[in-house]
Amino acid sequence: MKSSDEEEKELGTAVYLIDRLALRVGNEKNTEEEADTVGCCSLRAEHMTFEPDNKITLDFLGKDSIRYLNTVQVDPLVYKNLKALAKARKPDEMIFSIDPSKVNDYFKQFMQELSAKVFRTYNASITLEQELCKFDPAEHDINDPSELVKFYNDANRRVAILCNHQRAPPKQHEAGMERLKKKLSDQEATLRGLEGLRDEHLGKSVPKTVKDIIAEKNLKSSNMDALVRKIKSHTLAVERTKIQIADKEDNKTVSLTTSKINYMDPRISVAFCKSHDCPIEKIFAKTIRNKFPWAMHTKSTWRF
Repeated sequence: MKSSDEEEKELGTAVYLIDRLALRVGNEKNTEEEADTVGCCSLRAEHMTFEPDNKITLDFLGKDSIRYLNTVQVDPLVYKNLKALAKARKPDEMIFSIDPSKVNDYFKQFMQELSAKVFRTYNASITLEQELCKFDPAEHDINDPSELVKFYNDANRRVAILCNHQRAPPKQHEAGMERLKKKLSDQEATLRGLEGLRDEHLGKSVPKTVKDIIAEKNLKSSNMDALVRKIKSHTLAVERTKIQIADKEDNKTVSLTTSKINYMDPRISVAFCKSHDCPIEKIFAKTIRNKFPWAMHTKSTWRF
């Protein structure tokens, strides 16, 4: 990036973006026949704006016409190089004069099979592992698979955001959310009724609204021990539904499956599941397990 040779300087700057932002290398397209989608090498000056503190904002259509919008702080030298390149271009002109073949030839000087996709695969995998390593058993119920799945999906979502694996909210998202919210409302009402029965056993006063729930749901309990067990199980059910709702809402506009299939090393996920006794089928659907049978034997201590 410090080279006096303009092509080398551009190469260094482009590779920085490919590495740090997991950008695709980009290929030229016939804009009369295909959508105007771009990658690193086909970025135009109009796709980039410069903010204070060495921050740049990238705004363009990536693969499958998915919008990439990201403001990120970059190395001061990268900022300087990009700003100089953009200043020398018209808005509709490409920032870089190098093409993808130049970048890939440069990569092959270090390793024959090295490519921009290898960088994306590495960054996706290392990001997943770093996020999963933040799991603290003291802060979660390790006996509740739904908590483990929620934590895993949060980590998976960070990878999806890094790789710009976005999607439109599923058509049935709102209907599904309404069903879950109704389920939660019913569970919470039952729990309030059970707690009301417990209070009656203890000789405490119970509000009329709670008595109405007890009558409506025909709640009964022969003894306090059975009642305590019911309250405990219904409390867990309420928490699980809350986790489901949060998980569904958080992931409505990101595709978790794309990175699972194409980018994240499956052994990271298998090792996480084995470390915390989480059923692998909660993380990988059967189709994904069949795609990576070799990864299913990974030990819990394996690290990327």
